[in-house]
Amino acid sequence: MRKFWLVLMVLSAVAQGRGIWRDDARHDSLPPNVKWYLEQREKHDWFLNGTNPWGFGQLPDSQNVRLVGKWGRGPANKVTGRESLAFMSLGSEVAVFSAPDGHHVRILSEIQCRNMAGRVVLKDSLLFVGSQGPVEVYNVANPVQPRFVAYGPVVAPDIAVQDSLVYALGSDSFYIYNVTDPANWQRLGACRDSGYSLAAADGFAYLCDRWGMYVIDCTDPTNPHRACTLTVNQTGGAWVENGYCYYTEAYSSTAFVIADVTDPYHPSEVGRIANIGGSDVAKIDFFVYLSGYMIVDVGQPSNPGLISNLGYGGNGVWTRSPYSCSFVSNGLDGLGVININDPVHPVLDTTIGGTDVSLDVCHASYFAYVATAKTGMAILSLIDPSDPEQVASYDTTAASAEVDAVKVRDSLAYLVTEQWPPFHFRILDVTNPENIDLLGGCLTWNPGVAVAVRDTLAYVAENAKLEIFSITNPRQPRLVGSCGLVNGGGGLCLQDTFAYVASDLNIVNIADPANPRLVSRTRSNCWSVAVQDTFAFLSHAYESLCVFSVADPVHPYEVGWARLNGQGYDVVVSGNRAYVGCYDFRVFDISDAARPVEIGRYQTPYRVRRVFFDGTYVYAACFDAGVCIFETLPSAGSPEPGTNHDRQGPAQGILFYPNPTRGPGCLLLPPGTAGTLSIAVRDSSGSLVMNARPGAQPLLNGVQVDLSPLRSGVYFISLQKDREEMTTRVVKQ
Repeated sequence: MRKFWLVLMVLSAVAQGRGIWRDDARHDSLPPNVKWYLEQREKHDWFLNGTNPWGFGQLPDSQNVRLVGKWGRGPANKVTGRESLAFMSLGSEVAVFSAPDGHHVRILSEIQCRNMAGRVVLKDSLLFVGSQGPVEVYNVANPVQPRFVAYGPVVAPDIAVQDSLVYALGSDSFYIYNVTDPANWQRLGACRDSGYSLAAADGFAYLCDRWGMYVIDCTDPTNPHRACTLTVNQTGGAWVENGYCYYTEAYSSTAFVIADVTDPYHPSEVGRIANIGGSDVAKIDFFVYLSGYMIVDVGQPSNPGLISNLGYGGNGVWTRSPYSCSFVSNGLDGLGVININDPVHPVLDTTIGGTDVSLDVCHASYFAYVATAKTGMAILSLIDPSDPEQVASYDTTAASAEVDAVKVRDSLAYLVTEQWPPFHFRILDVTNPENIDLLGGCLTWNPGVAVAVRDTLAYVAENAKLEIFSITNPRQPRLVGSCGLVNGGGGLCLQDTFAYVASDLNIVNIADPANPRLVSRTRSNCWSVAVQDTFAFLSHAYESLCVFSVADPVHPYEVGWARLNGQGYDVVVSGNRAYVGCYDFRVFDISDAARPVEIGRYQTPYRVRRVFFDGTYVYAACFDAGVCIFETLPSAGSPEPGTNHDRQGPAQGILFYPNPTRGPGCLLLPPGTAGTLSIAVRDSSGSLVMNARPGAQPLLNGVQVDLSPLRSGVYFISLQKDREEMTTRVVKQ
């Protein structure tokens, strides 16, 4: 019966054209840790039934794809700190803040995690990050330059650290690990209890779950077991200290509760305040702080009193001692710093590190432009692609701020938004990212979800309509033509005199922009479409990349398909490659269009909503996890460089210097290399572009190679000696 209702919900969402561009609507309003838990439980149930499409508990290595850089901004989750430092999980990163007081707060560094970041816990100079993948450990002795230490062997969004032990809350079990050596975790014990939030003290763990709170006896770490169930109501967050457990209930009642847990096997409720709650709890001295943001006086546990309610909201809260400031991870603001010198009258001092959801991305010049769901458009500097940095933003905040799509051409950005007034379709001058100017715009029939620009026209795909605007005068764009669609308003692609629009495959003749007409519609349930030659590639809702022949646009028909990991959100094609965003990032060889062959993949921190290829790098907008930048290797058999944590070394023992280069350089070789050398240079598609020969003047452990004849881009230099081949990557400016 449960499967029946799940299938019915999916089909209903498809039929209504909803759920295409956002994460699962059932979980959107929940705190990230609860949302993660519910999704993982569903995956686990599917896994047990043998129908799991995600690969539950698996973190597959990248295959012929390398993560170049990442901007991980997303929803604010949890926050912790020490003295003048605060650490907050933001999507797939952890931001490190200097906060000596409420007025002088700045970001010191941003730790780019491999996965979505959950609970952050400080233990001496180590930061443990609970994650939707394996727990991650960083050395933060120097907070300006955090250093990756290790991955833990467990997937756990919430953790607690007690002395040399890590308590880890997985989606189906509770685990205890010895981390005396943080790079070498030793599993001690586990039990089959779980939840989405965790507190611990004095050898006991307190697990918050939708079915109640479980007290786990961990006094023997090799044999953790349930001591009791403290409450059968759904619990949100908890804090345990000096024989008391302070927790929040979410269902069937909303309340803040204090329980005496001096004897954890026989706890008893001693105090309660109805109608207040939160997903996180922090305590300093006689005050408890809820992520709501509420302050409760617990000096008398049997008679707690609510002394203030700022109504600030948030998913996480931390307060330092002496209690002059509280820190809240909150919605749009990121880190909210609250002055609590007078706890009865808390005041929001400042906010920093705003968070968002990435829905689209494109690249032009040295910048990436990111369409976001809550604040508008973020602009990232890509001078160093390995370290994208937000340098500006364009704020569309109003009744609805969501920017669904963005394209940039000739210093002009074209946005489609859900907000009006003034416009759904906007044209911005982004010549100076720090001073963005709104030139003009138009209202559309429905909010747009995709935009394409060609010559002097802009094409906007909406729900059930395609609209065409003249952009000859960017200050006064005007509607020149429109066409009704059937279940359309998803991805958009232009080729020759036709526009191809998802979600059903709608093919529109645009030879006369003033009179576009629908020539065919194929029921396809796809979220995006890309066209090359006589083939249309569709990222399908039902976990596949479908290929249609569109040689005759009036009569398209399916000719092939390939399996995806979860539903496909976006697809881009270039040459013999198709780049697909689904529940991860995938690359297909489409040399034979009817038989796509997967040749690369990368397990992204979150689902990939849109992809953009600039000829060198692939940019992936990953919903809650920000933007990932990838490069693909020349061929399926090429060696794969390491992840972003080990990108400092040369591949396979050779190195080109300088890199990036404008032309001439030196290919440094391992000591002792001798004999006949063969050097080949290939572009990012794997095509041979140069047979280089060593320069006449031999260098110490190196040979001269001149890349001057090549255009700017990424190249792979391979050196072959006898039967051994070594490869390194070079950026030609």
